[in-house]
Amino acid sequence: MTVGASGTGLAYQWQSESNGAWKNVASATDKTLLISNVDSTKATRYRVKVSNDGSSITSSTAVVTLKN
Repeated sequence: MTVGASGTGLAYQWQSESNGAWKNVASATDKTLLISNVDSTKATRYRVKVSNDGSSITSSTAVVTLKN
């Protein structure tokens, strides 16, 4: 997944939802989130927080679904 954002000095932190709580995805600090070693635990909701020195914003949620 990739987020589109414009500005200078942008920082990214992807998050996944587990049991109703949002948690940072380890080492997911780029505009693109690559999900590897996919299994049922990774089929969840994701979002990204984009920030710079002045402010931050959180994206809409994206749902990842696995199909056989």
